[in-house]
Amino acid sequence: LFGSYSIETTFAGISSLYTKESALVMVAAFTFINCMGIKTAGSVQRIVVSLQILIITLFSISVIIYCHGNTPILQFNEQTYSLRTGVLAFVAILWSFEGFNSLTFITDEVRDGYRRIRWLTFAGCAVVFLIYLLLNYTAFSYLSHSELVGTPNIVTALSMKVSGAPGRLITFILIVVGIITTIHASIIIGPRITKVLAEDGLAPAFLRKLHPAYASPNNALLLQFILVSGFVAFGRFEALLTCFIVINWLFYCLVVIGFIRFKWRSDQQTLGCLDVL
Repeated sequence: LFGSYSIETTFAGISSLYTKESALVMVAAFTFINCMGIKTAGSVQRIVVSLQILIITLFSISVIIYCHGNTPILQFNEQTYSLRTGVLAFVAILWSFEGFNSLTFITDEVRDGYRRIRWLTFAGCAVVFLIYLLLNYTAFSYLSHSELVGTPNIVTALSMKVSGAPGRLITFILIVVGIITTIHASIIIGPRITKVLAEDGLAPAFLRKLHPAYASPNNALLLQFILVSGFVAFGRFEALLTCFIVINWLFYCLVVIGFIRFKWRSDQQTLGCLDVL
């Protein structure tokens, strides 16, 4: 996906080989950064996420300023908005917030993680909701109903309305930065899941080994890089996406089963202690 937007979108007609090469370079670069430890990787992630938030915010404010002389449309009628669709939309955007799962996997590597992770999770949700509201306010204010229905991407429609053809560059930058933040978040959390599985005896023991200086799961990072490189080099994005979704749901099911077993055993131990008393 990164290769498609960063290479094919910029240079029309370029070979798919270079598209895959750009994706491999991106994965290799972020894998190397993560080998330097969670502090370095976290700093990079903060930069790209802050950049993404800054671009979206400045873009929305610039549209509002540019269209200030125009009368806002804001026609929230049954054809353009309903409570049910609004609630569903808010639920849907939560899938775009990687903080829900990304933060939990690095809790033990963050100083005072239990308290800070809870605060960061709520703060992250608040920021996502505010950005979503800002973009929707801008879109509903300055795009007609036909324009809203006719475009799959409101950022593209707004940027084209404000700056014409150069507005595509804004959309391009936003998409690429968004993809980068997601890629890096996945590279951060994936090897840490593998490390924990190895610690629990569910994966080869060498995958739990940490770098002596950076405390990063380099063996797990290397394994992830090899697997991802194989998919990128010899597979298709659609196949990778399908595999990712299937494995994700399998992982979620196993987490639920594990939690139920843990809860059941804890209850049994509690009942056993009560019987002894």
